[in-house]
Amino acid sequence: MELIILLIVAAVGLFFLYRVMFKDQPSSSAVALSTSTTPVEETSTPLVNKTGAVVDNPLDVNQDGKVDMNDAVTAVKKTKARAKKALDQDGDGKLTAKDVKIAASKAKAKGKEVAARARGRKPASK
Repeated sequence: MELIILLIVAAVGLFFLYRVMFKDQPSSSAVALSTSTTPVEETSTPLVNKTGAVVDNPLDVNQDGKVDMNDAVTAVKKTKARAKKALDQDGDGKLTAKDVKIAASKAKAKGKEVAARARGRKPASK
């Protein structure tokens, strides 16, 4: 019971602290009146798919005009395949401890190269 009372008192204290901290902030209507209302021109180019048609939503994978569960499943499968391909260092189609060792050795070599450049030295030749 004491814990509940303590939590309520702490919450009320934090609420009043919040109100004191943000008391001098302008209201949203004051901010809206003081900002410029000039329209912003859209300069980005529209997305175009492989057939040359303009794509409204890049998440709409099957281009049926709406984003649904099929689009999400397809996007997850594509992302998973790309990640697996990127992580498979030895190219055998499986993620194994050998892939981790190869990635670690590449990272270690890259780290040494970056450290050597930062010190103003030439990287060690292989």
